[in-house]
Amino acid sequence: MSSVMLDRLLERKRVNLPVNKRRAVMISLDYDYHPALHEGRVNNPVSPDGSKPRLYVKMGSEAAKIANPADAARAYTQAQVEAKLGS
Repeated sequence: MSSVMLDRLLERKRVNLPVNKRRAVMISLDYDYHPALHEGRVNNPVSPDGSKPRLYVKMGSEAAKIANPADAARAYTQAQVEAKLGS
C-alpha cells in the first residue's frame, strides 16, 4: 500500500489520522515501510499514484523480500495494474 492511497482511503472514510501517527497504525496492522526503500519512499513517481509515495508492505511477505529499490517500485506498480484488471 502506498502513502498516497492510504491518504485517499482515510479521506474517503473521513478518518482524521495525523501523518506522524500513520506508520504506527500500519505497524499495528503488520505493515511497515518497504525495507528496500529509504524511509519507505520510492525514488521515482509510480503508477497509479503519479508521485513518489512511501510504500508499506506486509512484514514477512514476498514483497518485503525484494532488495532492489527499483524492483520494489516496479512490483508495486505491477500489483496495482493486476488489481485494476482483476487478476
